[in-house]
Amino acid sequence: MYVNKGLIVSFAFILAAVGSSLHADIFYTPGEYRTVVNDRDALQIELDLLKNQSRNEKRDYESKISALNAKIDSLNAQLSDLDKRRLEDNGRAQEQIRALEARSGILEKNSGEREQQLIEENKKQKAFYEGEIAKLQKQLADDQDANRKKIEALTVQFDIKRSGLEAQIAQLTDQLAALKKLSDTQKADLDRLSKQANDLESQLDSEIKNGDIRIKRMFNKIIININDRISFDSGSSVLKPNVKPALDKITTILKNYPNNRISVEGHTDNVPLGRGGQFRDNWQLSSERALSVLGYLLTDKKLDATRFSAAGFGEYQPQVPNDTPENRSANRRVDIVVVPNIPAAAQGN
Repeated sequence: MYVNKGLIVSFAFILAAVGSSLHADIFYTPGEYRTVVNDRDALQIELDLLKNQSRNEKRDYESKISALNAKIDSLNAQLSDLDKRRLEDNGRAQEQIRALEARSGILEKNSGEREQQLIEENKKQKAFYEGEIAKLQKQLADDQDANRKKIEALTVQFDIKRSGLEAQIAQLTDQLAALKKLSDTQKADLDRLSKQANDLESQLDSEIKNGDIRIKRMFNKIIININDRISFDSGSSVLKPNVKPALDKITTILKNYPNNRISVEGHTDNVPLGRGGQFRDNWQLSSERALSVLGYLLTDKKLDATRFSAAGFGEYQPQVPNDTPENRSANRRVDIVVVPNIPAAAQGN
C-alpha cells in the first residue's frame, strides 16, 4: 500500500498546531482580527486538501482492488487453461498407452509400467498446479479484504478530521462575528488587555523561563498562573518570601490598567490533607491561599479593591490529570485572572 507519510506527518503537525491555537477561550484582539481570518481560511484550505487526499487515496485503493479482481480473473483463466492442458496431457498419455499396448508381448510388462508412470506424473503435475492456484487465490482474497478494511479505516479517519476542522472553522467564524459586534470602547479594552499581557510577559521573563509562572492569553482574559513551589510550603497558606518580588511586578502592571476586574483563584491537587492539620480539606486550603495572594496584592493601596475577588476551587479544576508527581505539582497553583470590562455576550462565551 502506498501511503504519503510526509503528507500525513505534515497534516498531523498542522492539525496539532491549529488544535493548540483553537481553544474555546483563545484571545483574539481586534489587532489580530486578520490573523483569525487567515487561520479560518487556512483551516478551510486544509479541509479541502484533506478531502482531496482522501478521494485520491480512496481511488488508489479502489484501483488496487480492481487490479486484484483482474488478477483473480487472469488466474481463473490460467486455471481453465491448466485444466485444458491437463486434459490434453491425459489424451496424449492415453495415446501413448494405446501405442504401448500395440507393441509386442515382450514389451507388455514395460508398457504397463510406463502407463502407470505417465498417470502418476500427470497427477503430480495436476496437484502442483492446483496447490499453487489455491495459494494465489487465498493471497489475493486476503489482500482484497485488507484493502477494503484500509478504505473503511481511511473513511472513518477522514470523517473525524473533517468534523474537527469544520467545528474549528465554525468556532473561528463565531469569534469573528463576536468581534464585529464589539463597540469601539470594547475593542480598545481588548487592545489594552493584549498590551497588558505583553507587559506581564516582559516583566516576568525570568520567572516564566524558570517555569514558576505562566502567562495564558485567552479570548476574554489573561491568566497569570503561579506554581505553588515558589509560593507556599506543603499544606500552608503562608506566602514564601521568594514569591513576593514576582507579585510586586504583577502589582505594578495591574496598577497601569485600573479598569480591569481581577479574580485570584486557588487550586490544589487531589491528595487529601492529613488529619489534624491546619485546614479542613483542599477547599479550605485553596481558598486561604487565594486570600493570601489577594491580601498581599492589596497592600498596595493604589489598587482598587472593589475590582478584586478571591475563590478556592480545591482539586476540581486541574490543568492536567493528577496521575504523576509532576502533574500534581502543576495543579497546585494560584491563578490571577485579569478580565476587561466587556459584556459577556461580546466575549464569545
